[in-house]
Amino acid sequence: MGPYINFQGRAREAMAFYQKVLRGNVDLRAATQQGASQPAGPGDRMMHAQLEADGARRPGQTRC
Repeated sequence: MGPYINFQGRAREAMAFYQKVLRGNVDLRAATQQGASQPAGPGDRMMHAQLEADGARRPGQTRC
């Protein structure tokens, strides 16, 4: 596992940039009211983001 980067509330923006540059797949996750993970929609506050590119995973975290 590599470093876990905290984007301090800007993970969606950062991951969109890295996805464009590295041409990978991004998984954006939000938390439900009960704290369970779910796919993040456009207006959701994210709790986790992950980019997979060139066989490597790059996790990121956002503060909600």
